[in-house]
Amino acid sequence: MNPPARHRFDLDALREREGDKFFARGQDYFKKGQVEILANEPARVLARVTGTEVYRTVLTCQGKRLGGECSCPAFEVWGVCKHMIAAALAVNALGAQKEPQGPSPLQRIHNHLATLSAERLAAMVLDLAERDDMLFQKLELASASAEMDPKTLDTHYRKAIDNAVRTGGYLEYDDVPQWKSGVAMVLEALASLADQHAALKLSLADHAFAKIEAAIDKIDDSEGLGVALLEEAARIHHSACHAA
Repeated sequence: MNPPARHRFDLDALREREGDKFFARGQDYFKKGQVEILANEPARVLARVTGTEVYRTVLTCQGKRLGGECSCPAFEVWGVCKHMIAAALAVNALGAQKEPQGPSPLQRIHNHLATLSAERLAAMVLDLAERDDMLFQKLELASASAEMDPKTLDTHYRKAIDNAVRTGGYLEYDDVPQWKSGVAMVLEALASLADQHAALKLSLADHAFAKIEAAIDKIDDSEGLGVALLEEAARIHHSACHAA
């Protein structure tokens, strides 16, 4: 029996599509109050789900589909996880109400940040970056793209690619998702290079492709995470060709 129309997600369909195992675990998280909906927008849901750690969970579909992403390791492997199920259940529990009573946590944060000066915001981000190596690298690459000459930028990005792709030996199955996240971050920064650096982006995409291809022999890529990185490097290369 289909859920009432006011429900955003068809729970029977999700249980059938994603399996009883994921559904039961997600349901347990929801019942224990481990889900906080940060934003419930027409195009997406943003939630914070507390499990082994606190995970950022995004849902971008509705009805019988459960699209989106989660910061947990299981999502990297399966493309779905119990945290996404838990978030879907929490959204359904809101019923027809589009947002929880009062401003959402995300809206409150936005309202607060909007009152701060650019200097204060920069100081806050820098403080966060000092504690989060992934954020630091992302901001460091972005600032390099804005300030360095092409030759220095090329050297800088090649070093970032080499450091991210390096495995330090054979990576077992459980270690591959974290490695993949680091490489994906550098590829994301590379993809964001302005069209004025199209020739440089083309060369760097070739370099990244070659490095990732060589690294795949040093990881357990049974879930195809390395291949997905190769596809992203190829997409960047194709985009740079058009821009050039």
